[in-house]
This record gives sequence, C-alpha cells and structure tokens, in this order.
Amino acid sequence: MADKQLPQSTFLGHVGTNRVERIVTDMGFLWNPSKMDAGIDGYIEIRDPLTAVATNCVILVQCKATAVEFRAETSTGFDFYCDPSDLKYWLAGNAPVVLVVCRPSTDEAYWISIKDYFRDPKTKQERKVHFDKTKDRFTKESADALKGIGIPRDSGIYFSPGKKEEVLYSNLLPVTKLPERIYVASTAKFKRSAVFAQFKAKKVNPKSYSGEFLLHRKQFISVHNLKWEPWTTVCDAGTMEAFEFAEWANTDNPDKRRLIVQLLNGCLSEMAWRIGFRYSKRDDCYFYRGNEQLKKRRVKAAALTRDTHKTFFQVYYDKRDPKRVIGCRHTAFRAKFQFYDGTWYLEVTPTYFYTSDGRRRKRNSHQLRQGIKLIEKQKAVFAQVLAISDLLSRRRADLFTQEYAYLGLGPVAQFSIGVGIDDGTWKIAAVEADDEGEAESFLRLNL
Repeated sequence: MADKQLPQSTFLGHVGTNRVERIVTDMGFLWNPSKMDAGIDGYIEIRDPLTAVATNCVILVQCKATAVEFRAETSTGFDFYCDPSDLKYWLAGNAPVVLVVCRPSTDEAYWISIKDYFRDPKTKQERKVHFDKTKDRFTKESADALKGIGIPRDSGIYFSPGKKEEVLYSNLLPVTKLPERIYVASTAKFKRSAVFAQFKAKKVNPKSYSGEFLLHRKQFISVHNLKWEPWTTVCDAGTMEAFEFAEWANTDNPDKRRLIVQLLNGCLSEMAWRIGFRYSKRDDCYFYRGNEQLKKRRVKAAALTRDTHKTFFQVYYDKRDPKRVIGCRHTAFRAKFQFYDGTWYLEVTPTYFYTSDGRRRKRNSHQLRQGIKLIEKQKAVFAQVLAISDLLSRRRADLFTQEYAYLGLGPVAQFSIGVGIDDGTWKIAAVEADDEGEAESFLRLNL
C-alpha cells in the first residue's frame, strides 16, 4: 500500500501564505485565507491599528512561493512571468489585486499591485513583472502603500496617525564653557573706541588685548583681570572687584542679564574671528571672511549622515570679462544668546552677506539676501545651520593652537519626542529644484 504524501509544492505554497499572513497581521490589518480559490489565496481588510476600526475595504492577494532562485535574479532585482489565465483572472475583477512573490528559506517577500502594474497594454502583453528588491519589498512598512490602493479616495475614511518617535533638531548650541570670573573697575572712558585709541596712543601691541569687555556707568567690565597690562592703562586697577561669572550668569536680575549677554557677545566675536568670521554691525551678522586672492573657499563641516564640504566664500566674475569680479557671497549667521531652564544657548540663524571685493559691503546686499532666501528650501537652510554650528562647536586645541579660553559651544541641541509625522504621507510629490543651481542663476542676474 502506498504511503500518503503531501507534495512539496503544496507545502511550500502554504508556508508562503503563512508568511503573508504574518506580515499583514504585523500591519494591524485583517487576513482572511480563501477556503477554495481559482487564483486568489486570500484577502486583506484594511483596519486602523490604533482605533481598531475595520473599513470593509479589501485587497485580494495571490502568493507565489519558491525554494530556488528567482528568474534572472541579481543583487538588486529579478523577473516573474505571470500565467496568462492568472493574469486575465486578476484583471477581470472589481477589487484591487496584489501579487506577492516570496522565498521563505531566505525570509524574503516582494509585491506589486497587479492592476497598476499592467495598466500599459504593452506590459500586459509581455506578462513580465520586474521586482526591485528594495522598492518592492513586502514588509510591515508596506501598510501605507496598501491603504493607497485599497481605500477609495472619496471614501472619507480617516486613519489615526501612527506612533513614531522623532528627533527634532534646533538651531540652539548649548554653551559648554563660560568665563570663570567677571572683573569690574572704575574707568574714565565712555566709549569702546576711546579704549582702543588709548591703546594705540600708548603703542600697546594689538596682540596683547581683545574686545571681551564693556563700559557701563563709568565701570569697566571684562573677563580679563584688570590688574594686568594693558588694562591698567584704561581703568583704575585699585578699584577692581572680581565676581564668579556663574553668579551673574544665573541671576534673575534683568540688568545683570543684559550685561552678561554683552560680554558673551564680545567673547563670541573674538572666537568667531579666530575661525574666519568677521562681524558686520550694519547687518548684525557674522560673515565668513574672504581672501586677498579672491579664491573660492570650501570648508569641511558636519552633516546628518557624513561630513561634507560647504562653500563659505564664493566669487562671481563677469561672463563678458572673466577677470572682472562682480561680487562675492559670504556664508553668514546672526547670533543671539538665550537662557532656557538654567542653561545658556547660542541661537544661530543662517544668512548671507555680499561684498564687492571680499571686504566692502555691496550696496544691494540686503536685496540679494532676500532674493536667495526666497529660493532656498528647508533642506538647504538646515544644512547651513549644521555647517555653521559645526565650525563654532569644533574643538581646535593642539600643540600649536590654544583653545579659546572664555567661551565653548556644543553641537546643535536635539530633542526626542514620542510622536511624529511620516513625511511620505504628506509632503508634496514633486521634484524639488536644485537650490544651489537656482541661487547661482539668481546671483549672476542680480549682482
């Protein structure tokens, strides 16, 4: 008597269908297998996983499983040929049909929407489906695409937003280092220009002093010890008092808070100068300095995935006279110190600055800046924030360079939140123009 047997093809088909059921269940949808079928292994009913509301919108599924290589398989894709009678059957019905091709031994499954794929008569005649192993992978993340083909657009069905943890990037750099002390002494000077004039008159070496000070009500306030030269030439060192900087920095007194901000701005100006930025009082921004040779300057800076090089100084020449400079674009930023929850931050706002020759401000700099900001999109602005922040927060101390002593900044502050938006479900499905290309065209027309 012959033994009862279960053909391998039947067993393999059952394993493939079980895999589809597992993926559909992970999506939070309903899977209903066919008890008898002529080319449909089951159907999916779309369901809202959060509210448990079933929609009565269904998608028919045909699963094809194999234990060997797919036809014409490569590392990126493979081909599948549909049986003529199967294809005719799938296309004849009134419900959407998806074809799932899987290989259970390697835990792979891929899918396409039959009626969408074979909309072109030529493709229908060839009966060939080409699967992309990345784009067509059938996983839990395919749920939104299934909703797209299974729910009529005019149905009015609403799905609650799914839970998604998201990281928010700010334009705030935490202050990681503050001066240790504040020094206060009496002075007869009323203006900063008078202080620098005094140093010049006394022939003080410019390298022996810097601008981290302010004048307030006949007081000279600085992060430098005012009993040291050359500060004794501009204030009365005998009246000097020293205070812990943190004592002033954490105060609720608005007057002291303003003085702290002024001192920090002085520290920032000095630190920014050391890494290549110059301050423009008229535009209230720090702009990356040009060079005497008027050469393009690209600076290595951090990005989200990998380091990149950003153009911080760009020179533009007249097309009719390639040797004549018509203008220069400088990467720039505005800066504002903020105090939140007991921590100081530097708020960085990226912008641009335009000069005629790398130094002198261009008369229409404001109009050029407005024009490029209308062109640039969110991605370009975010990349600029990261690049500027990377330069400001980068440590530079080595055997030949001393780290700036009075101010330190950390990388851009990030915040994790327990909710988020799936970008693919709401962003405009359009090819964004190249920001840099559009900016170049705008500048050449307007410089």
